Amino acid sequence: MYEIPDNIEVLEVLKAVENPDFSFMSLEIAREYNLSVHMSRNRLLYTLYWLEKQEFISRKKNVEKAQKRYFLTERGTRLLRTLEREIR
Repeated sequence: MYEIPDNIEVLEVLKAVENPDFSFMSLEIAREYNLSVHMSRNRLLYTLYWLEKQEFISRKKNVEKAQKRYFLTERGTRLLRTLEREIR
């Protein structure tokens, strides 16, 4: 069975996906992700893929390099708002 990311990790990745200027494609180059919590690159990607599998985010196919690829689904937006209220 897969490990479920903790709520703080989920919140950070959802906030990054919501940000129109953030592109996960830059992870190939950058070492600083400008997140408010420390997450390893592996943990960040694991959380991203877990959210995609659970249909909280969706991935656009066939995008140009450095273009935004991940977007919140309606479920993802609801989860983001819930976590923002709970974690404050």
